[in-house]
Amino acid sequence: MIITIVANGAWKKGDYVSYEKHTKTAFVFLVIGWVLLGIFAFVVLGGFAYLFYSMVTSGF
Repeated sequence: MIITIVANGAWKKGDYVSYEKHTKTAFVFLVIGWVLLGIFAFVVLGGFAYLFYSMVTSGF
């Protein structure tokens, strides 16, 4: 978020090289965030699936 604000400031000043650099950095962080969110969701949903499976098979 802060990188995007800095990039917008660079755009308004006319510093297009800095704008592109900050935009690419923000995009990399966005992709990393989505990947980590996907891994986290997979682990959490996998844990719930395992818990549900163990409850069903144990006769709970």
